[in-house]
Amino acid sequence: MRPLKPTPRRGAGGGQQSREWTLDEMEFLGRISDKEAACHLKRTLLAVTRKRQLLGIPSLARLLRNYSNVVVARRTGRTEQSVKAKRGRLHVRTRQVDSHPWTKREEALLAELSDRDIANRTHRSVEAVRQHRQRLGIRRCERAVRWTHSEDCQLGTAPDEEIARRLGRSVLAAERRRHLKKIPARSGKRHLWTLEGDALLGRQPDHKIAERLGVATNTVQSRRQELGIAPASAPKLWRKEEDAALGKIPDRALSDMIGRTKAAVTARRHAKGIAPFQRIPRIGHERNR
Repeated sequence: MRPLKPTPRRGAGGGQQSREWTLDEMEFLGRISDKEAACHLKRTLLAVTRKRQLLGIPSLARLLRNYSNVVVARRTGRTEQSVKAKRGRLHVRTRQVDSHPWTKREEALLAELSDRDIANRTHRSVEAVRQHRQRLGIRRCERAVRWTHSEDCQLGTAPDEEIARRLGRSVLAAERRRHLKKIPARSGKRHLWTLEGDALLGRQPDHKIAERLGVATNTVQSRRQELGIAPASAPKLWRKEEDAALGKIPDRALSDMIGRTKAAVTARRHAKGIAPFQRIPRIGHERNR
């Protein structure tokens, strides 16, 4: 019986894989057409196309259809004259300068970075950035305005619109910064208080209740003041004489004596490893039994 031959591995192009892709070879993908890359790298056209798609690299033809010569030149590392000549050979019409639509993330940069920095990040010309910023009525920013720690602490405590108004920034900038810090958004709708929510007021700090209910701290503070409830005081430290009395009298009696709750006394006694108070039976009572 003749031995079976092992099945050869198949590469990204669907054919037999003769060698692994190198970083130098991947640099050609998207910078020239797939056909030119296949001839230069001595691979099949299908292998080059599938490898480029697997890496998420747009084709040169797609870049020429959707972007201007300036953008294509920056992405492919070529001159504008070279891109213009290539466009003519492929018979692709010249794209209007920077005509691809702006995203919300890109528009948020207009209030934080200079026009030149935005142009480099979004692959647009400085003139296109300036025109779009003026169209939105956003003032020019010569340098990046860094967020301070106090500004970051305000994110999520109120709707993005209110935070932007307080800090003098755009709503998109506040929203983008909050997403970057992974801070949940606060709804602008009015919170409807329930009996369970009112019962928490004054028992815990306002910021703890705000986190639990998903509202701003000032919302909890306003509700507590409206009901005339005093804020939760800081935990009172245990004195030596109070610790010495644990287990010597019932927890209920000790709580009334020192002005603490029975639950607090019991928890403190358990933390100290002290057994609960037990009454010693009288001798005469034992004889009667």
